[in-house]
Amino acid sequence: MAKTNITGHKRDVSCTYCGREIEISTRAMSVFCPHCQKRVVCENYTIKSYHAVRNIATCGDVIIEKRGHVVAPIRAESLIIRGLVRGNIIARNRVEIESTGVVQGNVEARRLIMRDGAKLMGACKISRNGAPPKPQPPSASAAQPSGRTPTNIRQATRPAAPKPKGASTTTNTPT
Repeated sequence: MAKTNITGHKRDVSCTYCGREIEISTRAMSVFCPHCQKRVVCENYTIKSYHAVRNIATCGDVIIEKRGHVVAPIRAESLIIRGLVRGNIIARNRVEIESTGVVQGNVEARRLIMRDGAKLMGACKISRNGAPPKPQPPSASAAQPSGRTPTNIRQATRPAAPKPKGASTTTNTPT
């Protein structure tokens, strides 16, 4: 769960993109991160049916019910899985896979709780801080979509065309 300030009108959450702390209103559903300028969703989600999207990113909690089926990577504060998830999971706090839960993908969290009968088909990383990876600073290699730089791209070479039979290899120059 997200931390609540003493005043009760504000709470501290972490940006799902850059991982830095943001102070927001307790009633906020989304805000723009002042550090990375990206929209941060602060809602809790409960998924009860098939849900295929590009990704799910929230600084709230996600619950996938028994008939829930998610095909997307998930970033959340905490995650409870009773259904099926196909995609990588990054949680700042904990991931709990119930006895009916199935995860097909990698899991990274501070805590992983697996009940008897739960299935995890992928790698598991227990992180100390649970923060998402820090973004790379823009550089010259950022312009290359595959991360290649001009120095490590191999030049394509074409084999020389075969010479016809009887052709000479010397050239005649008029004198």
